[in-house]
Amino acid sequence: MFNPSHPTEVRHIAYLDGRDADGNRGASIGTGLLAAGFLVGTVTVVVRTNRQTRAVEPDS
Repeated sequence: MFNPSHPTEVRHIAYLDGRDADGNRGASIGTGLLAAGFLVGTVTVVVRTNRQTRAVEPDS
C-alpha cells in the first residue's frame, strides 16, 4: 500500500491492520453501490425501450 503523503512509506497489504484497510473497504463498497446503480438504470431503460417497441409493432 502506497501513502501519497509519504512516498517512501510503503506497506505490504498482508501487514495492514483493520484501521488501515477501512479506506479500501469504504471505496470498494462505494464503487459496488455505484456499479449496482448503473446496472439498475440500464436495465430500466432496456425494459422501457422494449415495451415501447412492442407497443408500436403491428401484429403479424
